Amino acid sequence: MPAKSKKKKDKRRKKKEKVIDAEKQEIRDKKLREAKKRRDEIINKIKFSLNTKFKERMKVKEADLKKETKLREKEIRDQKKSPNERKMSEIRRDMKTIIEAGVEKVNASTVLLNKIKFDGKSTLTVQDTKYKLQYNVHMIGWGKEAIMLGGAFEKLIGKHLKKGWLIVPRKTIFNMWNYPSWLPKLDTRITYAEVGTDGKPDEKSVEIGRKIVEYCRGLMKNDILFVILSGGTDDLLCCPPKTISVKDKLDVLATLKASNATCKDINVVRNKLSILRGGYLARFAYPAKVITLIMSDTPGDTITEFAGGPTTNDTRHYLAPSILRRYKIYDKLSNNVKEVLEKKAPDIMDPLLYENKEFNFVDIYEIANIPEAIEGMSEAAFKLGLVSIKLNPSVSGSVREISREYAKMASLLILAVEGKITKLEMYESMKESNVMYLTEKKVHEIFPSKEKWGLGLCLLMGGRPDVEDYENGDGGPNQELALYFSFDWYLRTKQYPILNEYVVWILAGSTSGRDGNSQVAGAYGYSSLGPGVYKRFKEVSRAYEEAKVKSKNLEKLQPDSVETKEAVKICTDLKIEMDKLSVIMPDRVLMKHNVNSMYLNINDGDELLELGTGTGYTYTNTYIIMNIKTWYFTRYTVLASIDVYQTDFHPFEILYDAIHRSD
Repeated sequence: MPAKSKKKKDKRRKKKEKVIDAEKQEIRDKKLREAKKRRDEIINKIKFSLNTKFKERMKVKEADLKKETKLREKEIRDQKKSPNERKMSEIRRDMKTIIEAGVEKVNASTVLLNKIKFDGKSTLTVQDTKYKLQYNVHMIGWGKEAIMLGGAFEKLIGKHLKKGWLIVPRKTIFNMWNYPSWLPKLDTRITYAEVGTDGKPDEKSVEIGRKIVEYCRGLMKNDILFVILSGGTDDLLCCPPKTISVKDKLDVLATLKASNATCKDINVVRNKLSILRGGYLARFAYPAKVITLIMSDTPGDTITEFAGGPTTNDTRHYLAPSILRRYKIYDKLSNNVKEVLEKKAPDIMDPLLYENKEFNFVDIYEIANIPEAIEGMSEAAFKLGLVSIKLNPSVSGSVREISREYAKMASLLILAVEGKITKLEMYESMKESNVMYLTEKKVHEIFPSKEKWGLGLCLLMGGRPDVEDYENGDGGPNQELALYFSFDWYLRTKQYPILNEYVVWILAGSTSGRDGNSQVAGAYGYSSLGPGVYKRFKEVSRAYEEAKVKSKNLEKLQPDSVETKEAVKICTDLKIEMDKLSVIMPDRVLMKHNVNSMYLNINDGDELLELGTGTGYTYTNTYIIMNIKTWYFTRYTVLASIDVYQTDFHPFEILYDAIHRSD
């Protein structure tokens, strides 16, 4: 190769040295470091999320294994039970079957099939009203049941749904993996959002609420907006105006509550401090057609006020300032809060309202409620050979008051059937009851002759007791109601011995699967339940004192003998049991709202009502969050008899002392 061409080739290969700009390189390196940092943060966040979800799934599996083990142990124990104990197990099983039937009746999946029909093309029928779908459906849902009903609704109408929003409590989405029927379509058009922290609204509630408002503002006249409302929406449907914070709103409501304001007054103020509640959501959605589907847990079926009425015209919003002035709170509020309270509602032209001041572009359907659940229980009771009586579906009041009224009615009913009092006397005693009022028609319905009671009488009720603060305890209103009832009924049997010829039980439970802050749905109650704990404590205390004297004598005479060691062991075991019983005495656990600890430590936990997996959702998922009471009456040899000092006074004032003085 010629030297000249070789020289040219070497020149071509020789590259020019790049001049590095130190400042630009530093900027580039900084961006790379920041990108790597963001990448590492995202990776760590994903790892943490996956690890958390894995731990939660392992907890669920561990809980399932423990439950299976517990059930097997229970089966073994049941085989050794006495005839009376087996009869008690049979009563529990029957009562649980009845309440589960009520739960199934208002299952969101069942409700959707029964109340909403789609022809597969374009016609949707809600109850008896038909709607034409033209790929113009939008959906917003709040509450535990919304995740079920909303997902099923999308599967029903398919591509007619353009967009959906489902706002649910935290950990609800994770539980979808445990219930395949909850899972949405793979190509779902629903946005899921978990909001609320420890049962209280949070900034996520506000963020998603404002996104929904902006979305609704864009709806057109040919659009249809479906709004799904279910129980437990206070922390989900919370979206104050931008000028005030969530804390500002919660502080106002907390002050009202501390001032003993009524629920209606609190709700008026709550709605006024919201851009969703009190009909504001419907106003933003206009001119679209709005269809509201309600799964109500509200006693009395006040559907226009349910969940704050986001799609019902609130005619009381202007009362909010005067309510706060009445409780002497208004002057203490910040200017921003006052400005919101004094602001008039968005103008709505008269053509948009009917004469009764309801929106004429909104249709509201109550697709599930307490009476329907009671109807389901009634059908189940009939199949078990029981005569069912559907009483008050809207029981309200304090747990203590409800228990007394239940015991009063049960005793009067039996006394009337036995001819000790007349039906008229019973009616006069109960007609003005705030808890269990009776009409003449209902009295006649209750009173076939006792020979026609079949295998027993089953009284069915629904409602919601006034809820106490269970943050520092472990229990709920239903467990407390069952325990209170056991004492009230026990005292009634002492006052009227003829009542001992009847077996009377109560089952109080929440169909959410969670009573208060416990992991169970409720509990059973009967006359020997609470008093039996006192009696057992007395027996153990007496046995311990005797064992202690015996062991001390043996230690003096035969310190190393086998008999002495056995006596010491018996004494130690009795002391341990006595200490355990002293912690779960009924008066103590009721005072501390810790009744669940008592139920867990008596009768192997058999007196607790569990629905489903124990993860906070019932075996049919979750539908109406409400409290159902089932009574069981039958003539039968009394299952448990406790001979104690007879008294007609308040059980918690002297019952403990009375049982200790009895022989």
